[in-house]
Amino acid sequence: MFENLYSLEFSEDRAEDIEYMVSAEGEMVDLGKNLKARGHVEEWLDNLEKTMVKSLKRDMKKGYTKYFAKPRKEWVLKHPTQIAITIGMVNWSLNTEDVFLNSDNLQEGMQDWYQVSA
Repeated sequence: MFENLYSLEFSEDRAEDIEYMVSAEGEMVDLGKNLKARGHVEEWLDNLEKTMVKSLKRDMKKGYTKYFAKPRKEWVLKHPTQIAITIGMVNWSLNTEDVFLNSDNLQEGMQDWYQVSA
């Protein structure tokens, strides 16, 4: 799930506070507040992993609600790649299924789908 995790960004004020996870491309995902790298390493790494999952779910929900509010090309550039790819795949699948199930003319339906999805 996190194979492209390159580094963690720590707070400048408090060295044990973890603020962001950073990909190899430099994309940053906010991990929220109160995530600390202190105590037993097994415990804070477990908390880190749980927080990473929660943060991606949170950003996925935000990204999905904003997906329909902006042009797709603009939307993609404003979200981390993992979020953009996942939401894009979900919408691609939903829209494709909709064309097959609800189009009277499949060829026209696919052409309309292509204009929206490409």
